[in-house]
Amino acid sequence: LYKTRLDLSKARGNLEESARQERYKFFLESCKDFGTSKILLAHHKDDNVETILLNLLRGTGLKGIKGISPKITIKLKGGNLEVISPLLCLEKKEIYDFLIKNKIDFIEDASNKSSRFKRNKVRNELLPLLEQGYQKGVKEHILSFSNIGREYYDYVIDAVNNVYSKTVIQQDNSKILNIDLFLGLPSLIQKELIRRIYEELTGDVRGLEQSHIEEIYKIIYSASAETSSRLSNSIIVKKQYNKLILCKSENIIYKKISEYILNINSELIIKEINIKITAKLLKKEDINLNELIINDNNKIFCDFDKVKGNIIVRPRSSGDKFIPFGMNKEKKLKDFFIDEKILKSQRDLLPILTDSEKIIWVCGIRMDERVRCDDNTKNILFISCTPA
Repeated sequence: LYKTRLDLSKARGNLEESARQERYKFFLESCKDFGTSKILLAHHKDDNVETILLNLLRGTGLKGIKGISPKITIKLKGGNLEVISPLLCLEKKEIYDFLIKNKIDFIEDASNKSSRFKRNKVRNELLPLLEQGYQKGVKEHILSFSNIGREYYDYVIDAVNNVYSKTVIQQDNSKILNIDLFLGLPSLIQKELIRRIYEELTGDVRGLEQSHIEEIYKIIYSASAETSSRLSNSIIVKKQYNKLILCKSENIIYKKISEYILNINSELIIKEINIKITAKLLKKEDINLNELIINDNNKIFCDFDKVKGNIIVRPRSSGDKFIPFGMNKEKKLKDFFIDEKILKSQRDLLPILTDSEKIIWVCGIRMDERVRCDDNTKNILFISCTPA
């Protein structure tokens, strides 16, 4: 006999779910003493009906309609636990009758009679009401409905498996969904893709409700190119043009670069984003003029004599304007970022190089027209931006 006492005083969210997770952890540790990872649970038909109803009340998909599976694998920090429920074909009364007939002692959890928990309210109040006031044999009807749902679910899962790798990519601890490909899929497949992503991020799909799925669609169809929302206590959803990014909230780290002075003929390391900016002064006669024509946004050649005062490296600032290379009038940096589809989350990480009067270079994006080299240029300033 193995027993333990669970301290749930610090449990967050659903108390029943927290207790369930702790029980499974205890089961797994107990199984290790026997060199196995399998455990049998005494779930029966009535438990399954209650589970299906609870899922429906919460707002479930096809997976919730399936109810309790005869065999599942639960991923825990200490390993995988294989849970088998061999009594799902029997009603609670049948089990009781067998135990009483064969004079087998049993213990029933006293909390089962309390309606404090939602499952108990379904068992003690809702199911008797449905059986007596609405439909005789309601439990069998619910289970029949569940079996049909299981067949549909298995079909949908096969379809999801076929499109998942084409539609979703993993990046660090985030899942990135291609919105264009996603919207080309049948609605049923779309919703199951969302559930798969949520489950892979959190380890359990039960925290995902229908209202959350509706919120995701609201973000996808938003007219804004960039928007975000907190889906639950643990998941952030962000739209970035044709990408939908889902990630755990603790993985969100907000950065903003500091302000630095860039000295001529030296290197500067921007620690916040781990890049190196190099500035080198050249004489016009020392270089091939063809070198001034480059197709690398991480390098610029500018007229050093048009640079006034110290070169400052800083983050963007409200009201910033510059004249993008090749243009003849000022443009707000904010509008430039929008036109270039620079993500909001990246804008504070882009180094802005300025002198005492103006922006010189939006690092890695565009130089200012006012420091362009021309026929009168004598001294050329070469600046590059590379990984540190």
